[in-house]
Amino acid sequence: MRLLFLVSAVCYCVAPNLSEVIHDGDYDEKLTEFLLKHSKSRRPVLSLKDNVTVQLGITLNQIIDVVEREQILKLSLFVRQVWVNPLLRWNVSDYGGITEINIDADKLWKPDIYLYNNADQGQDGAQDRMKTKIKVNHIGTNTWMAPTIMQSSCKINVQYFPFDEQSCSLKFGSWTYDAWRVDIVAESPTADTKTTQVSGEWDLLSFPCERNEGKYECCPEPYSDVTCTLKIRRRTTYFFVNLIVPCFLITLLSLLSFFLPSEAGERITLVITNMLALTVFMLIVADILPQTSEVVPLISVYFTSILIEVGLSLIATVVVLKCYYSNPSFSEVPFWIRCLVIQGLGKLLKVKVNRKRRQNRKKDKSADEDKKPNRPLSMEESLDPNFNIYHQNFSSRRNTEANVNLFETSNVPKCGACHQLTVDTLHLGQGLNSRNISRSPSRASLRRESWCENPVYEKDLKVNAQSQSQNALMTALLHRQEHLVDYVKKLVRAVEEQDEHDSKQEEWVLVAEILDTFFLYLFVIIMVGSTVLIFGTGTSW
Repeated sequence: MRLLFLVSAVCYCVAPNLSEVIHDGDYDEKLTEFLLKHSKSRRPVLSLKDNVTVQLGITLNQIIDVVEREQILKLSLFVRQVWVNPLLRWNVSDYGGITEINIDADKLWKPDIYLYNNADQGQDGAQDRMKTKIKVNHIGTNTWMAPTIMQSSCKINVQYFPFDEQSCSLKFGSWTYDAWRVDIVAESPTADTKTTQVSGEWDLLSFPCERNEGKYECCPEPYSDVTCTLKIRRRTTYFFVNLIVPCFLITLLSLLSFFLPSEAGERITLVITNMLALTVFMLIVADILPQTSEVVPLISVYFTSILIEVGLSLIATVVVLKCYYSNPSFSEVPFWIRCLVIQGLGKLLKVKVNRKRRQNRKKDKSADEDKKPNRPLSMEESLDPNFNIYHQNFSSRRNTEANVNLFETSNVPKCGACHQLTVDTLHLGQGLNSRNISRSPSRASLRRESWCENPVYEKDLKVNAQSQSQNALMTALLHRQEHLVDYVKKLVRAVEEQDEHDSKQEEWVLVAEILDTFFLYLFVIIMVGSTVLIFGTGTSW
């Protein structure tokens, strides 16, 4: 009996609560049945003249991508739609105090809001097909919140790429209801960006929303829409590090061609290699940017200008090498180049060139010209001084002996055999000094007949033999001296020609060195100035 009593007591205590739970579940079912009895295709108004006001609000979750080449903006959004359905109102006390209920979206009326500038091939931009439930409260307010990923078309302005700012619009509006039946308004002046994830490529500037109303050719009634404009700025670190800095460094490397010596033979190769590297960077940029002819991107202008500058540096290098390797035998430095480059640019750039050899040569040449007589030198003046003294003494003695000989032998017949003379071969290998010249024939033999052994004739023969031998010796020496003088003149002429050739060559080398310095300064100014000028016009600076 006690056990039965305890069971009865427990059942009595639990029964009221079970009846209450079942009663609340019945209220939900009854409320759902009440709300769903209305047609979901009917516009929720009590009078046909009334309109439905839909508040549209969005929360930006993430900027997924901005595809410049296809001009598409891809965003992750939370879309909120709020409207009032007067047909979905109930008395809270009639349904167990229930103030709101969640109902499947496909069972209620929803505004047919579309994204006008939709660019998603898999969807048509309809915002009434989301699968989340609609929250309905007892006064008929419907709140529909759903996450979505939208792809919209966006007109990309690449004029200042990569220092650009973009404005992409999202236009939401009813596709079939005009503003007199369904009016779309913005929930707030700006979209919610408090929980937006930070993008590594873009900085968010603003995301304002505004209501617009316009007419279309199809229909006379006005249509309302809410347009939210996303304003973003590109972060330039990636492009600055991976495109601009390497390009600038490659450009500076082309300036090294003016530091390389002309004999290296690698100057033109260096510049051409830099041009090819710049071409590769231009192809990389062309793959990123859209194919448009409306504007020229800033970075394309920069690459093009740098490529032109490197090409001009190649031309300048060719000019310098042409001057350096110019053959002075065929072309001398023109007067205008000498005045413009050597006297003008050389002094302006303060180029110091070692021309000591050239200056010394000019001084020696001027000194020789001052010492040179106005008349040409005779053979005796061109000979060795010691030899000239000896020649004068010999000539005076020969004249005296000849007079004596004529006086003594004027009445005496000459014997032809007594005038035959044999002179040994002359050795002139020791130079032209008078000490190396024998005053009498070394091994001369005079052949006389027995009848010619008279002392008077013997003396006469000795004098004549000495005179003839010394005359022959002087003739041979003078002849050899003439050859030596000719050789010396040719040698002097060759040295002078070589010095003149070297002087002209040094002048061309000097022109090349001055042009190297001038082109170096010129291209440094041009390249740095063009870089600052081009990127100084970027909007994000």
